[in-house]
Amino acid sequence: MGDAAYIAGFIDGEGTIAFQPRPSSKAAFKIYLGAVNTNRDVLLWIQQITGVGGVYHTAKETEKRKSAWRWQCCGEAALSILEQIKDFLQIKKPHAILALKAGIML
Repeated sequence: MGDAAYIAGFIDGEGTIAFQPRPSSKAAFKIYLGAVNTNRDVLLWIQQITGVGGVYHTAKETEKRKSAWRWQCCGEAALSILEQIKDFLQIKKPHAILALKAGIML
């Protein structure tokens, strides 16, 4: 429960649940789950705990900002994680429920 609750809180605060169009596929869209943060280690931890996704460098450090990193996954992997964390989500719970319902219809 602890890891799922932490990941849900992280997704609520720093994450995105989105539908990305897929014009060249039978499915009209894919479900995307991701989070951006300047702390790469927490994103690597999420990747390790969930066993899915990748961590990518998204913004270089400048004089005015830190480097930023993004953890992301999509499709069945995203749906699996959303199923495990949906009960702990507060802000993005409606998005997760919609994604899970849409995933069943794919």
